[in-house]
Amino acid sequence: MSTSSLEPQCENCGKPLFGRTDKKFCNDNCRNHFNRIKGNQKKYKDPTPNSEIFQIIKRNHEILSAYKKLKLAEGTIQFVERDDLIRKGYHFKFFTSIYVDAKG
Repeated sequence: MSTSSLEPQCENCGKPLFGRTDKKFCNDNCRNHFNRIKGNQKKYKDPTPNSEIFQIIKRNHEILSAYKKLKLAEGTIQFVERDDLIRKGYHFKFFTSIYVDAKG
């Protein structure tokens, strides 16, 4: 059976629709599937281009490397204020790894 182009079709599976004129899906399963996929696309869409992300990560690395270059006594732990990092342009959203020492 072929469907004409004027006949409304399900937005998920393309089957012809019957009943109400404003109907968009043939059943609840198609509606749920369509909305789940649509929600996941919005959820995982990255608004920042990769080249910009790499620049941010590189800048974050430079900021942290500046602290590493400071000479500290062996075994000394250095704490850095979050506000200080933000002032220098550090972006906490972008990082490549987290270091956890033996103590956890």
